[in-house]
Amino acid sequence: MPAAGYCLQFVRECYAVPAVYASALDAAQACNTPHPGDRNPPPGTPVWFWTSSVYDHVAFFVGPHEVISTFNEDIRSFDGIGGIEANFDGTYAGYGWDLNEHQVYIPTGPPEPPTPLPQEDDMPWFIRRVDGAIVIVGPTGVRTVTAVQWDVYNNLGLAVFPPGMGAMDPGPFNEVVNSLGGIVG
Repeated sequence: MPAAGYCLQFVRECYAVPAVYASALDAAQACNTPHPGDRNPPPGTPVWFWTSSVYDHVAFFVGPHEVISTFNEDIRSFDGIGGIEANFDGTYAGYGWDLNEHQVYIPTGPPEPPTPLPQEDDMPWFIRRVDGAIVIVGPTGVRTVTAVQWDVYNNLGLAVFPPGMGAMDPGPFNEVVNSLGGIVG
């Protein structure tokens, strides 16, 4: 660093965000997603400290045992939040998910629930009619399955199945549908 007092420049360059505020204090006050006092910041977030300087201090939180910060004209690694507090005679203020009006951390939550399967009423059914013919009944209409097409399915070892898709393997079903030329409206 060219001189002491460039903590905000260092941290914003870690995230490649432009200069907006003149000091760590200004950037902290403008944070849209503050977590004041929370001593468990997620890795990759900016962390703020109240110090004896009128500008306060900001650093880059790597994890519970590493915070990277400017220190006078150097860039140093400190042993967690406590390491910064001890060296700067400061108090931890909190962290945020944004810096200089740019979101720099995107919290992860539980995974999105899987897309529910269509309701059984929307699924095609294979039905053997009284005359022995096999038909596919689906939302796009009724299609007859020829004896040859039924043999394809039979040869796959899945000749017996109840109505609905619950007990049918999608691979053989797709082969039968493809042998019909696809389901068309």
